Amino acid sequence: MHQGAPQITRADLAAALADIAASDINVAKALAACEAWEVGYVASLLSRSEHLAANDPDDVYATLRERALSAIDRSIRIDNPFQRLHSSGVNPTPEATDALLEMLRQQAKFHGVTTDLERRGLPRMAPPTPPAS
Repeated sequence: MHQGAPQITRADLAAALADIAASDINVAKALAACEAWEVGYVASLLSRSEHLAANDPDDVYATLRERALSAIDRSIRIDNPFQRLHSSGVNPTPEATDALLEMLRQQAKFHGVTTDLERRGLPRMAPPTPPAS
């Protein structure tokens, strides 16, 4: 990311993921199945999205929201959870899908209230000096 662009946060990305999944049941189902098969699947999507967004040119998106939505969309397209779901032949239950959506909402909330704890925003500190002998 270049210096002029505002820094995108995990809260931005988590909110975008929650919104995308809530607006498309197929995304929610695919994510529910993938998270059930691989604990941390959603977290890996967020991490990939964070990397993708950090490398966006400054002048491509008008808002952080657009940038977050684009990064999440690209991350989903790269990983293609739909293919995983299709090839498995499973169909997540409505309860599993609802639970996934609630998890995404709670994750977005968590990242929203802990933005000040993101490692990238914390001041760099030198490692402690070993005690003199």
